Amino acid sequence: NTESPVYMWYDPIAKTIYYSGLSDSTYLGSNCAEMFNKCSGLLSIDLSKFDTSKVTDTLRMFKDCGALKTIYINNKFNLKSVKNSGNMFHGCSNIIGEKGSVYDSNNKDKTYARIDGGPSKPGYLTLKS
Repeated sequence: NTESPVYMWYDPIAKTIYYSGLSDSTYLGSNCAEMFNKCSGLLSIDLSKFDTSKVTDTLRMFKDCGALKTIYINNKFNLKSVKNSGNMFHGCSNIIGEKGSVYDSNNKDKTYARIDGGPSKPGYLTLKS
């Protein structure tokens, strides 16, 4: 159901964003621009239950999340429909993919918005097992 409410809140002590919904999967709308923009104290985000198949805009989605180290996703994470991803990871200088890939200021758009495959296919994301 794409119309079920989703509640999100930030815990400043744990430096974590939590979310809750009525279904097992949380469907994101087309526009996720600036969704986590300037969450400078955020350390990790678990997006493993998010359905991203309809997302078309990730402009500045994680911009200036300077403390962010880990973004967890599932193996169905899909940004194929995204047309606008400029500065998606701008300023995420502490982000580390699951195989150790680190922030590359030349790849701030959706190029590295994938599960880290190591040196041959670097990415900023970590598969949640």
